[in-house]
Amino acid sequence: IIPLDIIFIDSKGVINTIHRKTSPFSEKSLPSKGKSQFVVEVNGGFCQRHNINEGDLIEYKLDKK
Repeated sequence: IIPLDIIFIDSKGVINTIHRKTSPFSEKSLPSKGKSQFVVEVNGGFCQRHNINEGDLIEYKLDKK
């Protein structure tokens, strides 16, 4: 049970919202600032440590099995 950074990503891979160090078990709504296709959750503080910011592009590759 740890705080999370919650990253909202649009269909082009651009981060449109980051909620940093969210509170575990909170029922507070954490909406995206824009339309999002993906949400990534990482340990709280990850975005700050790795200089990840709104407007950054996320690239990913799907493994084909």
